[in-house]
Amino acid sequence: MTAHLVSRPIPITGESPASILMRSVEGNGYPSLQALIWSFWGNKSGNKWATAAHVDPARYGEILSAFGVEVREVESICFRRAGPTSESPRVMDGMKVPEAMFREDGRYYCPMCLEKRPFWKRNWSLRGYSVCTEHHVFLLRDCSECNLELKPWRGKLATCDCGGSLPEMASSPADPSAVIWWLELHKTSVEGALEADALFLALSEADGGADDPQAEHRRLCAVRDWFEKGEISSTILEWFQREAEELHPRLLLLPLLRRVGHAKIGGLARAILGQWEFLGSMRSFTGAASITRREAELAMGISSAQFRKFLKTSLLNFPNGDKPKRGQVSLTAVNKLLFILHAAGSDVDDSVGRAKICSVASMAASVLSGELESAGYDVTEGLNTLRLKQQKQGKRSEAAAEWMDTNQVAEMMGTYPEAIRFLRIKGWISFRDRDLQGKKRYIANRQDVNQFHQTYVLGGEIAAQLGMNPTNLSEKLMALGVKPVAGPKIDGLLVYLFRRSEVDQINLEELRQMETYPTAAGRKQKTVECGSVKLPIVEMTAAVAAEELDIRPCDVHTLIRKGFLERVSKLERDIFVSAKSVQNLHRKLHQKDYISIEDAAKRLSLSSAMLESRWIKRGALKVHDLGLWRRIDVNDLEALRTKLDGKVTAAEAGRMLSMHRSHLPNIERRGIIKSEKLGGKLGVRLYKIEDIKNFVER
Repeated sequence: MTAHLVSRPIPITGESPASILMRSVEGNGYPSLQALIWSFWGNKSGNKWATAAHVDPARYGEILSAFGVEVREVESICFRRAGPTSESPRVMDGMKVPEAMFREDGRYYCPMCLEKRPFWKRNWSLRGYSVCTEHHVFLLRDCSECNLELKPWRGKLATCDCGGSLPEMASSPADPSAVIWWLELHKTSVEGALEADALFLALSEADGGADDPQAEHRRLCAVRDWFEKGEISSTILEWFQREAEELHPRLLLLPLLRRVGHAKIGGLARAILGQWEFLGSMRSFTGAASITRREAELAMGISSAQFRKFLKTSLLNFPNGDKPKRGQVSLTAVNKLLFILHAAGSDVDDSVGRAKICSVASMAASVLSGELESAGYDVTEGLNTLRLKQQKQGKRSEAAAEWMDTNQVAEMMGTYPEAIRFLRIKGWISFRDRDLQGKKRYIANRQDVNQFHQTYVLGGEIAAQLGMNPTNLSEKLMALGVKPVAGPKIDGLLVYLFRRSEVDQINLEELRQMETYPTAAGRKQKTVECGSVKLPIVEMTAAVAAEELDIRPCDVHTLIRKGFLERVSKLERDIFVSAKSVQNLHRKLHQKDYISIEDAAKRLSLSSAMLESRWIKRGALKVHDLGLWRRIDVNDLEALRTKLDGKVTAAEAGRMLSMHRSHLPNIERRGIIKSEKLGGKLGVRLYKIEDIKNFVER
């Protein structure tokens, strides 16, 4: 049903889409746009559905047509999009303006313009348009009397719900030159307008994003000062110096650093950073806020590969121990790191830069731990320019004496460097991956090594004292009840590690003379003697197990995977299996009642293939799977032989009757012969030879 409004507004040049709808509502006496819509379309959504039409010419034209309002150039009224997504720029008066540069239509206004002629201008919806170019006053936002937000679907265009008259609201004078410059830039230079809008949005994101016209105008003036004069606005510098006391300037300017593709924006960011003067102190900044990995890289001025080094050194963890979401790091940690590395860098004399083999993360870790002092970095470039103060020769020698490399630790503990490397990997001794000069080298604190050596002892150290094999010595200690705290079969450590207090209670001379004891490889005797105690063999290597079972060593892996052999340890280099599982499998293989498929076929006077197809696959004869072997129980075989006595299969019966076996079920249904089924669903049917002969005689 087509309906028409009594009062149909005529579109005014430069009028916004919300203004035409508000005039339609007010002129026809409806309380709101939603009431008007529901009077025409009861099934439409109302307010939100109509305001979405401000950027959809098709829908907006449908609304006006239903109201009886004839508009030929609907697209010139709507803020149509230049692309398919909601983030695509809008096209207005031939200008492409980013989506983020638009305000909500029907909320911002010039009271003098409303008094002159009551309609809402399209330009008022632009964030860059904060000063009326005709009356040189700031635009107003909402109602100044009640501060209620003006909705684009309200019932009266120039009157607030509180009764306040919008044209009578007072506004402050302002200079419109920046607005005029911005509008002209959009008409003359597409690339320049794009970069100016990007800078405007970056400044809005950086300073908190206040949307009042005065704040928007200050940002636009700052953009104009930088684009036209190459000067930093005083308002930006004041805000920057104030906020930089708590948050590092590289974090404050992240919105600008994100837009590194725009030369003007990057230049402004470097210029602002160059104006910053660090006073050597900062206010405490705490919180659980996080930033993305990319934001942290930009703020710190490092690459993705360098950032991974920082993650490994745990320099960016949350202070309260919380685990960040994927791709997030602590804002507090990044802020603290930037301030500390910059704070110590007031004196750059006698300093050294980063060596090629030294990462930025290791330099930062050295500064935070107090081992080295920072000589600062170029705040405009980031941590890639970090420098360190050179240590005096005396202090350097003194500091180096407190650290030991892998070879020195191995010499001190009476073992070889590879064993120390495993102690480092397993976390028994704490190492750092850079030395005091920043070179790639693992070093450990001497005090930590001494404390570890006083508490623990390696089996190889005792073996060297007694002139024994380290493996045999460790096995002797374990046979006497001294349990290792780490080792090949405990945590994958290359050597066995014992508590020194427990080893000191053992008579080492008697230990050296001990001859009979259990070994890791296993012995062929059932038990071994250790003093007056007999200990059973509980495990053996894969090679010994293969010899016991008369198979290849590689077949032991198959038996372990199928569950017929039990693996003792998965950390040992060699494969160890339980001796009990080997014995159980060996016993099953050599049971007298278990025979192979070939032997069973011979007893039935069949080939192995015939036995498989006729009796085993059809479930008439059970096969026991032992991993690498298949066995048949003699009792099952004899039971099958008994059932076959005096009976024939369907194929044999068909040959006796000179017919195909498929005819036998028909004969069976007539009650002449009977069958017996063996096996499962696809079992074998057996017929008595006597019944077959009687049928032949009949």
